[in-house]
Amino acid sequence: MKTWLETVDFEDALARSREFDAHLRRQAAATDGVRPSSRAATAFWPERIRALTAEGNDAAALELAVEHLPLPGAFAAAAAIWRGRIRKLRQTKGDWVPSLLSLYRLAALASLSPPYSELARQPGFNVVQAIPGSVVRALHVDYQALGYKQLTLLNAIDARWLVEAFGEPSGHSTVHRIHQAVWAEYEKKLADWEWEPDSRI
Repeated sequence: MKTWLETVDFEDALARSREFDAHLRRQAAATDGVRPSSRAATAFWPERIRALTAEGNDAAALELAVEHLPLPGAFAAAAAIWRGRIRKLRQTKGDWVPSLLSLYRLAALASLSPPYSELARQPGFNVVQAIPGSVVRALHVDYQALGYKQLTLLNAIDARWLVEAFGEPSGHSTVHRIHQAVWAEYEKKLADWEWEPDSRI
């Protein structure tokens, strides 16, 4: 199954969202009623990420988190992994700024979706799933304009690291506000698709 960020157009994103929803339902069904001793092989994705992280395999944990974007929990899990990498690199005097940039980019993408779409009459998550990864990856993220105060995925320590690395930004906003035109385009596409005859078949 493709990840959200690998989708190339609206139809591809819709197909992936349907496949992803079915994937999540299968995961939930597989873990229902499983004995504790056998849960490791069939654990739901957040449990698998926690297990991989505990084993020290943060690369596999991050890959699994990315596979489950744009779920809010997947954004949070990926952010925690990047945060852990930054801490380790700072402790060992390594180059931690590239990892900070990855965390920042993740937080920026998480700010693309509002909680609810009035036009589509459904959670914003459903709309953001319909925005192709090719479009999402191409969104310009400027620290000076975007800042950090309105990026809810970031915490106070993240903000301190950002200021240490890049200084105070000129302003604070969200990707949703900065790229409102992109959001509006795909919000309307999804709303129109939902109302097309046989669109769900």
